[in-house]
Amino acid sequence: MPHRPTTPTLPRALLGFLIACAASVTVAAAEPPPIDCSAAVTTVAMTECADQALQAATAAQTAQLDRLEGRLPVARRPALTRAQKAWLAWRTAHCEFESSGAADGSLRGVLRQQCAARMTRERTLSLAALVDCREGEVVCAGPQLPPRAPR
Repeated sequence: MPHRPTTPTLPRALLGFLIACAASVTVAAAEPPPIDCSAAVTTVAMTECADQALQAATAAQTAQLDRLEGRLPVARRPALTRAQKAWLAWRTAHCEFESSGAADGSLRGVLRQQCAARMTRERTLSLAALVDCREGEVVCAGPQLPPRAPR
């Protein structure tokens, strides 16, 4: 039986290691650097920043809605759902109108997202007022806090 040379396992393992390292460097290099939203000047950067702002505002609003719903009697929850759906439709229509000044320009989407983020933050504040109301306030979601002390 003729002798067959065997390939050493160390070079094969080393080759696998080097391939894995090269792949991880390629993946790391493919990730774009984070955007500084305070200095965003390109449409791409402004779009990314507007999207981030809307996502943050939506997350805060969702948390506030959950808090409000938790304080509402079960019988009032469908009314909150209807109100929120109507508000979302109104926000969409309003932001479409507000951004329509940009016509079909590249900033229209940015303006629409910025409008939606702003309106979502405002809605979140009004929802918080329904939860954090004081005794004697007519519109309240649940148990009221004691009245504010006079100044």
